[in-house]
Amino acid sequence: MMICTGVLALALHADRRCRGQHGKAVAFALANAGRDRGLHDHRRIGARSAGNPWSYSVWLFVLDAIPFTVWILATRRREFVAFVAAQPAKASLAAPRRRQRMQSQSGR
Repeated sequence: MMICTGVLALALHADRRCRGQHGKAVAFALANAGRDRGLHDHRRIGARSAGNPWSYSVWLFVLDAIPFTVWILATRRREFVAFVAAQPAKASLAAPRRRQRMQSQSGR
């Protein structure tokens, strides 16, 4: 409700000369605010019914990452691969194995 009220306040405060041009933007902003409200209610109900809200929240983040990663790979594969390759070794999943190999080669 607060988001919708803020969007409407900004729309009403807009300069009268360009108010007609803001109609589509205000409609889009209100639709987005309504979607956010629905998502918030859905997650609130899900967290209460899950029994463990922390576990529910973690799974939401993990499961949200899967379609996002697929979308990035489908649309910007080269940039994504270049970005991952440029990251330091400690940030990769292979870092513990590399460290073990390096320690065994150095005689530790």
